[in-house]
Amino acid sequence: MTSDFLVHLRPFTVASIVNGLFAYLVPLALAAAWAGLAFVSLAERAGRDERAERTVLWGAAILLLPWLGGAAYLLVEKSDVLPTARRTAVASALLVIAAVATHFWLTRS
Repeated sequence: MTSDFLVHLRPFTVASIVNGLFAYLVPLALAAAWAGLAFVSLAERAGRDERAERTVLWGAAILLLPWLGGAAYLLVEKSDVLPTARRTAVASALLVIAAVATHFWLTRS
């Protein structure tokens, strides 16, 4: 039992820091990028659109479901952001998440 406790007191290794960054910060940063891009586009559209309830529903979806709401808005709705830029943002983020998941699947102990 003592040796189990001492594992938590060992200094960090480079591998544990890199794994922590990829496991927690990369998906969080990608969700923030999707949500930020979606909110900027939503705010630009809200100024010229009369359908306020649709804007509120999309805003709630982006806030409550950051990965799904932001990605869905970028893929489905029209915006001032170029369609290729929106698709590239979503596809590249999904590829990064898949790469991180594959890395953890291959290096699991």
